[in-house]
Parts: sequence; C-alpha cells; structure tokens
Amino acid sequence: MTEQWFEKNPERLAVEMRAVQERFPSFEFRRIRDGGLCLKGKLRTLSGATHDVVLVYSSNFPQTAPKVYPIPRRDGPHQYSDGSMCLYGTNDRVWLSTSTAPVILALAALWLHAYDIYRQTGRWPGRQHT
Repeated sequence: MTEQWFEKNPERLAVEMRAVQERFPSFEFRRIRDGGLCLKGKLRTLSGATHDVVLVYSSNFPQTAPKVYPIPRRDGPHQYSDGSMCLYGTNDRVWLSTSTAPVILALAALWLHAYDIYRQTGRWPGRQHT
C-alpha cells in the first residue's frame, strides 16, 4: 500500500487535527478501507437540522480538497455522480493548499441547508453555477 499524505506529512495531520478539534470537536478521524483518512460526524444547518456526513481526504491532500458525502446518500442537484456534494464552483478559489477540513465542513453545512430548502420547495436557493 502506498504511503498516505498524513504518513508523509505528520505536521500537516497535526494542523488538521487541531483545526477540526477547535471548530468541529464532535467529528472523529477514521481510517478507511484503502488506508486513507476520513472524518465522520454531524453537521447542524442554519435552520437547526442535523445531518450525518463523512468527509474523505483525497490521496493528494492538501493540493486537492476533501469530498463530503451525506449519510444516507441524497439524490438531488449539486452533487457529483459519486454522491459527493458540489460545494463550490471550479473558479471560486475556495480551496487552497493551506485550507483545512473545517472550510469544507462549513460549506457542507450550507449545502445541507440548501438541500433542506430544496426538499421543501423544489428549488435550490442561492447562486447557481453554469
């Protein structure tokens, strides 16, 4: 098995762990089948609803942002074919190699809020990417 990003760069893992502990302390780090790393926990939306999610770190983190998946899987707009959330447009410059998972988790909470509105109204709120 190839060496994972967090094995190659334990300092970056420490930064991630501190950032998650400070901003999303209920989330837990877990190893996944392929040897990678994920975070599991619950996100509370602006409307107060709670949703389970899993954030999966990419193999080339931090150059590539983690993906977030709602649990259970939801079908609707603003999702990729693998079920992960489309959290921002490709030109939005949201993710930098210095960003941490809490950036993505905050966007995921907004996505879940929009999804709840979509389920109630049939319309996705906010700006749409074309």
